[in-house]
Amino acid sequence: MRITLNGIENPNNIITFTNCPTILTVSDSWTGTRGKGSITVDHLGSFYDVEQATISINGYAIRSTGDFTKAIGNRFYLTTEDTIENRNIVANTIVNALRNVSALSVNYDIYIESYGVDHPSITVEAKTPGYIKTTIEASYSVRSAINTSWTNGSTSSVFNGQNINKIFIDVYSDTNPAKLGTEASGNITYMTTVEKNVYNDDISFDLSSIFNIFADYDKVVSYMLRVYSNVDGSIKQIGYMYPIYAVPGYFVNQGGSFIPNFSGNVLAQNVSRGKITTVLNRSILYLYYNSIVLSLYSDYTVSSFTITINYLDNTYTSFATGNQLLFAGNTLNTYTINLNQNNLNQASYVDVVIPKLGTIRYTVVRPIHATDEIQRIYWTNSYGGTSFFDFTGTRTEERKTDIETYERSLYDYYNSNRQELKKIYSKEVKITVTLTTHNIVKDGTWQLFDLQNSYNAWTTVNGKEYAIHITDIQVDETDVAGIYTAQIEYEYSMGDTF
Repeated sequence: MRITLNGIENPNNIITFTNCPTILTVSDSWTGTRGKGSITVDHLGSFYDVEQATISINGYAIRSTGDFTKAIGNRFYLTTEDTIENRNIVANTIVNALRNVSALSVNYDIYIESYGVDHPSITVEAKTPGYIKTTIEASYSVRSAINTSWTNGSTSSVFNGQNINKIFIDVYSDTNPAKLGTEASGNITYMTTVEKNVYNDDISFDLSSIFNIFADYDKVVSYMLRVYSNVDGSIKQIGYMYPIYAVPGYFVNQGGSFIPNFSGNVLAQNVSRGKITTVLNRSILYLYYNSIVLSLYSDYTVSSFTITINYLDNTYTSFATGNQLLFAGNTLNTYTINLNQNNLNQASYVDVVIPKLGTIRYTVVRPIHATDEIQRIYWTNSYGGTSFFDFTGTRTEERKTDIETYERSLYDYYNSNRQELKKIYSKEVKITVTLTTHNIVKDGTWQLFDLQNSYNAWTTVNGKEYAIHITDIQVDETDVAGIYTAQIEYEYSMGDTF
């Protein structure tokens, strides 16, 4: 018996994504022998009615006929003329009739061992190893002429029940779990039970939709899974997984579909798409404003740590440095790292060095203060953390108004100084914004695709956060090979007329 989650046995402390498959598989290979039976035509002529004989397997019967032309479908030919030729003809029609019973042909191989012999024998053999409840019977009137026998097969599989082979999973959740790697917080709540019948040697469940029920942005939810088998009414716990964590996440840019068990810190952002570099991120991360927002997953071994901030010139030489102490109170933590504006004005790159994790490099958008059209977009990224992109190109805003009207009465038509029929009942203003990037390289586009797939994006206007919905992204190569500009289009979740 083998139980895996996303292909891993004993997968405690992994972080799954709600919009990626989270597959629990129970498998137990079938080994053993196949059940095998025989129907032998010994001799003909010792029965009294060629139209009434039956041969049945598991209750599925075929019936005889004395007319060879009617030996079709589930009818087989029977005659009292006992010759070797007739015995073989009868055996052949029995095979054909059994094969025409779909319930038998699906589960059994049915064939004649050899033709032309004195006593032709028909083999009925189960297609798969294991004990299959099988009975082969000939009606009383032909038992002296047609003999039947059966030997049951065997199997080592757990799923060898005759009536019930079922797996079910009890799912429990903890919406406020202790930090990753520590003991349970004691807030486990039963959620649901899922179950399936086992037809082969394995069965799989996709639990992502269940994990999505309590998952929320900027937090981690843990789950406990108890796996049971029900084999002919005998119920046993065969597996236990706890804790399994879940966050809102999705698959994009060839990223991972979950975060395996780790020690220390892990970046809650997919930056693996791109050319190999000397730093942690292959994807280019751009920076204009004097702050960096990033998210980290931390296990119980991390309570606080000090990051180093290096300001680099265009030769990747550090000319200034700083430090900031960060606290990891939760499994998922989002930090705002404030930068020195004077150093940022001179820098081409900013490196954030995280102990035991690596260096995250941000490319500074140059020149600083070249444009007033600057807007930062934040979003919950594919790994459940927070990402941002600083748009420094053009910005356009389109406002469209949806108006519902009703018609007033015209009884005052001759008395009113204003001619009016339709009045406004409601008005909704939809605001669509288009933002353009600066010139970026190919590996700088990957974060925009991550943004496009996000379910949760926002921006800040005059110090207030507004939820936005990304509706379109377009990336175009400029006249210079390898240099691109991108445009995103979004709508505000709440317009002016709420």
